Amino acid sequence: EPKSGYVEAQAKAINRAKNDIIIAAATGTAYTGDNGATAVALPASQKIAVDYVSSGVATNSGLTLAKLVQARTMLMDNGAMEGDLFFACSPTQLGDLLKNAVEVKSSDYNNVQALVNGMVDYFLGFKFIVTPQCLIDSATDYQTCFAYDRNAIIYAEQQGIKSMIDILPTQSHAIQVRSTIMAGATRTDEKLVVQVTCDRSV
Repeated sequence: EPKSGYVEAQAKAINRAKNDIIIAAATGTAYTGDNGATAVALPASQKIAVDYVSSGVATNSGLTLAKLVQARTMLMDNGAMEGDLFFACSPTQLGDLLKNAVEVKSSDYNNVQALVNGMVDYFLGFKFIVTPQCLIDSATDYQTCFAYDRNAIIYAEQQGIKSMIDILPTQSHAIQVRSTIMAGATRTDEKLVVQVTCDRSV
C-alpha cells in the first residue's frame, strides 16, 4: 500500500538522509581543483563562536538575536542577496531564540513566537529550516546551526529514488520495501556560509 505507515516512514527516512548530506556539506570539508582532491575547510572568519559577549563578558549561549544579526551582516557584506538567505537550526535553538527575544523588545518576541509556532517561517530576512539533525558535538553539547545564501550549497542526485518491493519467503512471505538514492552536496562559496555555534545546555 503506497500510503501505508511503513512506506511513509521510509520516505521520511530518505528525506532525513538528504538533510544529513546537506548539513555535512554546509560546514564540513569541501573539495575543489581539477580532480576534486583539494580539501577546503570553512574558514574561522565564517564561524560565530558559542561565546556571546555582553558588557565585556563572554558567556556560552544558545541561539540569540545578536548571533542572527551578525550572521546576516556577514553574508550581506560578502555579497549575499536579499530573498536568498536561509538559516538551518534545531527546535531547541528556536526555543533559545524565543527566550532571548524577551530581553530585547516585545516586537521581536512576538515575531519569534510566531516562528516557533510555525505561523511564519521568515525572520530577519532568513527563511528558517528547522531540523533536529543539526550537528552536535557530544563532548561539549554544542550544536552547529548555519546561515547561507541559496547559491552557496549545491545538492545533486545521480539518480532519483529507486524503490523495490519483494516478497521474503524466509520471513513468512512478508513484503519488503527497499529504497536507494545516490546523492551528494558541496559548498561552492565559503563566504556565503556562516556557522553559528550554540550551547544546548544553557
